[in-house]
Amino acid sequence: MLTLLVALPDGTQRMVDVLRSRITIGRLPYNAICIPDSSVSREHALLVQENAIWAISDFRTANGTWLNERKISRAELTRGDVVRIGAARLTVVAPPSLSAERSATASLKPRSSSTRAANGWSWSAASGAGSISCVLSSLDDRRVLGRFNR
Repeated sequence: MLTLLVALPDGTQRMVDVLRSRITIGRLPYNAICIPDSSVSREHALLVQENAIWAISDFRTANGTWLNERKISRAELTRGDVVRIGAARLTVVAPPSLSAERSATASLKPRSSSTRAANGWSWSAASGAGSISCVLSSLDDRRVLGRFNR
């Protein structure tokens, strides 16, 4: 699992656990990571896991994808890397080999809520002891696009 700290142009930040081996990043809401910024292409970049290595590829966009302030077409990711897409920054917190460092939160007494969206997706959240965990999934609960922890 790859974990990213996503800092959006509006100042919001969230932790994103990438649960699939291939996801897109872009401006339109169907992307696994949606960046609502006019300088971001509709489909801007692809995150893909090949064996135990995560890589990002730019879809030949006008504004490009930047890794540690260098424009890239494709690059492997390591912990601490900062990907810039438009005005958003995605910081690699834990690639697969480092995900075991994340602490378990099983002892928390969670509060939870759920929101159903008209577009076929649901958003659920649980919090407790200063932690928040969120899940974005399809309404039939067959597909989970991401888990967001903070």
